[in-house]
Amino acid sequence: MNKSCVFLLVFIFLSASCAIAALPVQAESRTIVVPSDYPTIAAAIGNAKNGDTILVKSGTYTAETLEINKSLTITSEQIGGASIILHPPQVPENIFSTTIMVYVNPIKIEADSVALSGFVITSDGGSLSATGDQIQLTNNKIGTWGVRVTGNGCRVASNTMATAIVILTGSNQTITDNDLSSLSVTGSFNLIARNHGRGMTLTGSNNIVNQNSFFVNVGTDGGSISGILLSAGDHNIISNNTAIGMGTGIAVGYTGSGGSYNIFAGNTVEEAGLWGILMGNGSFNVFYGNLVANNKGFGHDGYGLALGGNHQVVQSNLFFHNTFMNNSRNFGTNWGINGVNSFDNGTEGNYWDDYLTKYPNATEVGHSGIGDTPYWVYRDGIDNYPLLNQPNVTGVIPVLPEPWLTLVPIIELIDPSLAFVPSSKPAPAPTLSPSPTSTPIPNPTSTSPPTPIQESSPPPEPERSPETTAEPEPFPTALVSASIATATIVGLGPLVYFKKRKH
Repeated sequence: MNKSCVFLLVFIFLSASCAIAALPVQAESRTIVVPSDYPTIAAAIGNAKNGDTILVKSGTYTAETLEINKSLTITSEQIGGASIILHPPQVPENIFSTTIMVYVNPIKIEADSVALSGFVITSDGGSLSATGDQIQLTNNKIGTWGVRVTGNGCRVASNTMATAIVILTGSNQTITDNDLSSLSVTGSFNLIARNHGRGMTLTGSNNIVNQNSFFVNVGTDGGSISGILLSAGDHNIISNNTAIGMGTGIAVGYTGSGGSYNIFAGNTVEEAGLWGILMGNGSFNVFYGNLVANNKGFGHDGYGLALGGNHQVVQSNLFFHNTFMNNSRNFGTNWGINGVNSFDNGTEGNYWDDYLTKYPNATEVGHSGIGDTPYWVYRDGIDNYPLLNQPNVTGVIPVLPEPWLTLVPIIELIDPSLAFVPSSKPAPAPTLSPSPTSTPIPNPTSTSPPTPIQESSPPPEPERSPETTAEPEPFPTALVSASIATATIVGLGPLVYFKKRKH
């Protein structure tokens, strides 16, 4: 073997040895204990690596701010045992050509897979800001002005944030069991359940809003607050929620473009100052099994239900098996209504507590529990099968007539505590029904609350016989077999999708 060949073999061997030696060694994740390993939480964060856990012993820890830019689990040894007191500095900020001093974010998270759990957090001011995917805020008591989470697959659960405006932006989020001031969610495929506060706004599609309760002091601070405001979004399930003392209990499209193909079922709306339910803009929504009661108004008359708004279109919506009782008026607006809507499913309508007052000669059809005289809601909306007894408040919806059957994602609600198990697996996106071309929704203009609300002129009383009353057009009322039409929501943590119907 000549010298050149030997030199070549040695060169190849050395090169391979260097390459092998250069391969990085995967470091094991560590558990860092504060104050045993580092005296402060900030020092522990600075010396931690991605994947580490920082365990904080019970005690009080003071800092200006905390910045988390690594994938870390930071947890109190005991829930509520470790208190973090923050004193963020103030900086000038221009707002509407005026310079004011504002606090910087006392806690700033800019990383994926960060978990912050079990702390009592107080701050002189400012908001907790978290940007990243798979962020978890759980079992904390947070005393800041606001909490903002932007990302996907995040979880905000079991926190007490009574003074915080909570803003979440993203998809596949889980927001459950929190006490908060108010909530704003923008995104899709989110689970929003069992939260308590003063109201929420939702913008997005394919979300579940279930078993939340919203309350304000009746007549004093309700104002224009909405218990649940769907600003814009389709194919949402809004069920089994409670809204008491709001300006409006449930509002769709009061601001924003409204929504279509949504389900509102089993909700309780009481003591609203303006409207119990305002369906402001949208089509092919279904309202079933809701209780709309005791909406007496403060400063205005309280209407149980209102449709439309200034130059807005609300049509092809279905209302049945709802209870309207003890309101100043069960239905009323101070504007013209653009659109035809249905108030029965072809066999059953709604319970109106003023039915026998309006139609004293009405009688029961056999033993059906249905009055023989249609209830005229408004000119293009007639309940042909008004109920004589109050139906159950329920989020379990039966089979719908066409066209809602094929357009709206119908569900059998199950106990959310059992149904929604955290999962990191992505869920397939549902196949959404196309928007109907026959009922376009124009761009809305804003709807201002009336001052005061004026009662609309009552329509002429219809003939006291369902057979002789013209039913609203153009909806068919044929029923579909219940044995094959029921669909179920499948939930894995925040990752929710809809099983498609077979019919």
